[in-house]
Amino acid sequence: MANYKLRVDPSDVKQSFIKADIDVHCCRYWKLSKWEYNDLSFSFWRIYYNSVAGACVNFQGKTIELDASKIVLIPPFTAYSTALLKNAAEGLNGCRIETFSELNELPLRGMVDHFFIHFNLGIRLDYVKPNIYVFETDNILLQLIADLQKYTIEQLRIFDHLYTVKLYALIFNLLSKVDVDFWKQRTNDPRVLKIIDYIDRNYWKDLTNNSLGLMVNMATNSFLRLFKQSMGHTIQQYIQKVRINKAILQMHNASESIESIAEKCGFSDRHHFSKVFKKETGMPPAAYRQQKMYF
Repeated sequence: MANYKLRVDPSDVKQSFIKADIDVHCCRYWKLSKWEYNDLSFSFWRIYYNSVAGACVNFQGKTIELDASKIVLIPPFTAYSTALLKNAAEGLNGCRIETFSELNELPLRGMVDHFFIHFNLGIRLDYVKPNIYVFETDNILLQLIADLQKYTIEQLRIFDHLYTVKLYALIFNLLSKVDVDFWKQRTNDPRVLKIIDYIDRNYWKDLTNNSLGLMVNMATNSFLRLFKQSMGHTIQQYIQKVRINKAILQMHNASESIESIAEKCGFSDRHHFSKVFKKETGMPPAAYRQQKMYF
């Protein structure tokens, strides 16, 4: 028998792991009387579960009816639409569920329940193929959902250690069911990945082409060609997209002014921010905040 010294890993075979920086933005349980959106696409993951039938998600010509038998996982940057009422104007009407006894009344009022989670996994695991995954619910999933629904009704703000673990368990249970091909990254070049990680951590700074090239010991023009070939965008286009995505997250999870968010995300002023935001999302930030902040 080999005589191993006490250490963290007793094997001599070195392993490496992709870092999952899970960041949960919200976990809520609401009731909806209207949920009509024609074009949704966000920079974070979403989980949807409705036990009361009546709402649907539309993706690439397919309609996914939401009910107690299924749970939906939506990756970042996936374009989809939602519906509850037929031929209704775009918009949302809803509020949080305060007691489970309300569920029996929802069908009579033309309403549905809506349990949802928003989260990110870190830049490498967020920048994946757009898709919508639909999984059948099982006893494990249903128990996790029921526990979290109960907790969101009783606790509005603070998730303790146990329920944070339950929340992570639900998220990773669903992620483990995703097709392996889905997780293929757009690039495995370590130089590009290093810059992607750096941009994600320093997106508000003045990020010049020359300084980024120097970080990976490459001539500026050579690095710019490599980045565009790997990612399909120029480096400055990519930085712009990251900044807008960070701004969207702040708009969903903070009550700060648009001017403050623009400054924190690296834009020189609100006018420039609004111009870029509209180019990336199709609407000005104020309109986005009013119409598409939820769900």
